[in-house]
Amino acid sequence: MNTIATESRDALLQSISRRLVKEPNLYEVLSAMCTQLTRELNVECWSFASLGSGGRSLKFHYWCEGGDWDGHTDVQSRRLYLDGSSSASAAQFAIAQKRPIVIEDLSTESRFDDGLLASMRVCSGIVAPMLYNGEPSGVLAVYSNQPRTYSSTDVQFVDSVCQLISGPIAHEHLENELAEADLLFDTTVNSMAIYLLLLDSEGRILTVNRKVTDSLGFTQDDLRDLPMGDALLVLT
Repeated sequence: MNTIATESRDALLQSISRRLVKEPNLYEVLSAMCTQLTRELNVECWSFASLGSGGRSLKFHYWCEGGDWDGHTDVQSRRLYLDGSSSASAAQFAIAQKRPIVIEDLSTESRFDDGLLASMRVCSGIVAPMLYNGEPSGVLAVYSNQPRTYSSTDVQFVDSVCQLISGPIAHEHLENELAEADLLFDTTVNSMAIYLLLLDSEGRILTVNRKVTDSLGFTQDDLRDLPMGDALLVLT
């Protein structure tokens, strides 16, 4: 690769890094980044996929130049449910390998059988897992509708982009999982037909369930931070 191309890719990586800090909408950054990535590598399609809760599914977002691959010109989404087999798709294979893989010609590929890529008329590409602390948080890929080879620097470039975005993706996963856990906790606690008070380590009320507020006429704010002894006097 010549010096100008290397500098162009370095500049793109720096631009992505800056946008990840400034832009609150992660997926807008990813969409713009992937479009730049396809132009830099002279390919026609990109996709990124984030692992769903529990790592049981991948939600794909993909876009193809000109929209002539599957009839769409805007970003599309599909969900792939993981069956534990690394040969079920290119994404699952890359996740299992924990390193980027190169597809030179999908029609002769023997490592996996990817129906989604075939339906998109993908022929070649680079598929890289997004790893954070050694664990996958998603997959980033670029594709062409022509057979072609990719250099080691092409692969390294895609992998470098993955390293930049894997942290923000992993943190978003964690936030989503915490939100789901909070929702499950609230639903469970508030469905109980008994009075339930949750206390901190000093015996002060953190929260109460709906049975307390509905039956006794107090709000959460009325009871929050009250010592348990004071709360019992108020509630009885």
